[in-house]
Amino acid sequence: MKEYNSENPIYPRLTTYDSVQVRDIQQKLNAIRTYLHGVWELVPVDGMLGEDTTVAIKGFQQWMNQSPTGEMDSSTIMSINDTYRWSLRASQNDAFGSYDYQLLKRPTLKPAELAKRVLLVVCLLFGISVSLQAQSSSDIQNYIDKYKGIALDQEKQYGVPATITLAQGILESGAGRSGLTRNANNHFGIKAFGGWTGPIYQAWDDEPSKSRFRVYSNAAESFRDHSLFLKNNGRYRSLFSKSVYDYRGWAIGLQKAGYATATTYAAALIGFIDSYRLYAINGGVKLRAGKTVVITRQATATQKATFDASCQADEDEQSEEEETVANAVKRYVVDINDVRCTILYPGMTLSSISMKYDIPKEKLLEYNEVASESDIHEGDIVFIAKKKNKYTGAQDFYRVRPGDTLYGISQNFGIKFANLAKMNDKDIFSRLREGEKIKLK
Repeated sequence: MKEYNSENPIYPRLTTYDSVQVRDIQQKLNAIRTYLHGVWELVPVDGMLGEDTTVAIKGFQQWMNQSPTGEMDSSTIMSINDTYRWSLRASQNDAFGSYDYQLLKRPTLKPAELAKRVLLVVCLLFGISVSLQAQSSSDIQNYIDKYKGIALDQEKQYGVPATITLAQGILESGAGRSGLTRNANNHFGIKAFGGWTGPIYQAWDDEPSKSRFRVYSNAAESFRDHSLFLKNNGRYRSLFSKSVYDYRGWAIGLQKAGYATATTYAAALIGFIDSYRLYAINGGVKLRAGKTVVITRQATATQKATFDASCQADEDEQSEEEETVANAVKRYVVDINDVRCTILYPGMTLSSISMKYDIPKEKLLEYNEVASESDIHEGDIVFIAKKKNKYTGAQDFYRVRPGDTLYGISQNFGIKFANLAKMNDKDIFSRLREGEKIKLK
C-alpha cells in the first residue's frame, strides 16, 4: 500500500510493509555494515520495523547523503539494494586487485573508520584458451537451413514439432557455435545420464566441476536423442496431445514442465519461431497469443492445413516475443575494447553461457564484476574474458545520459569498474549527473 509523498512524489511513501521485505532489508543493512563498516549498529533480523531498524535506516541514509527520515521509501530501498550488491562484490573478491579503501570511503565517515574498510582481496587467476564466437542473425539462419530437414524428420517419427526442435537447438547450441556442439555434436545439452555408454565430453555447466555430456557421431543422432528424451519422459507426456502446429502451447508446456530454469525460456522459443518464420517449415502459420489453435482442414499429401482466422496472426504483425528476440539478436556483440563478449539472450542463463564457452560460471561472475547470477539480466552484456584497465578505442570521454550508471558505462566500454571509478575520482556508489563527462582512459 502506498500514499502520495508531497516531499518527494517520485518515491511514494510506503505505509505498510511485508515482513519478508523488512527482513530482507535488515539482512542487507547488517551485511553492508559488516562489509563496509557503516556507522549504524547491527539490527535483529525479525521482520519487524522496530526502533532498531528505523535507526539503522536513518544511519544508512545519512551515510549515503540522503535525508535521514528512517522511512523505507523506494529511493532508500533502491540505494540499499545497490549498495548491498557492490559491497558483496567488493568483499568477496576482485581478481585484479582493483578495489581498495580509497574507492569505498564515504565522506560522512571519520578517518579511523575508513581504515576498517580495507578489504581482503582474493586473487583467482586462471588460464583459459578457448575459441569464442558470438551468435548472430546469419548464424541462426544458417543453422535453420542446415538442420530443418532433420527437424522435420523428428516431427514425422516422434511427433515433436520441427519448429520447437529448431528453436531449442538455436537457443541451446548458440546456433551451432557452442563448444559442446562443435566438439560433441550435442545440440541440446543432454548429459551422460541414463546408462549412457558412449563417449563423454566434459564442459562447464551449473555444477561446481565440469559436467559430463553425451558425444554423438553426427547432428542427426543428437536430434533423435532429444526427441526420445521428450517422448519417453513422463513429465512431457501431455505435450504430445497438442498439435504439431501449436508451437506456443508446446513452448509454454516445456517451461511449465521444468525443461529449463530460465523464466523467459518459453517466450524465447516463441520469439525465435516468430522472428525466423519457423512456423512455415512444417506448413503452419504465425499464431496469436492466447488463442486456441483451430485447424479447419487437416494437411494432406498435396495440401497444407487450413487454420481458423481467430488463431492466425498476420505475418507482418510483430509479436511481443518476436520483438524481444529480434532486439537481442541485433544487439549481439563479438568484442568491446578488444575483449570478447556476448549478451544474455532471452531464455538463457549464465549457466548456458558457461556451457557454450566452456568457462566456469565463477569466472564469468568475476569477469563481469558481479556477485551472483541474479545480477546479470536478459539483454545484458556478458564478458567472457577479463575487462581492461582503460578504453583503448579512439573515444576519450563519455557524456552521461539519463539512467546511466558507472557500472553500466564500465560494461559498455569494457573497462574494469573500479578502474573507471578511480580515473574519474569517484567511489563505486557515485550517482552520475546527466551531461557529465566520464574519462575512459
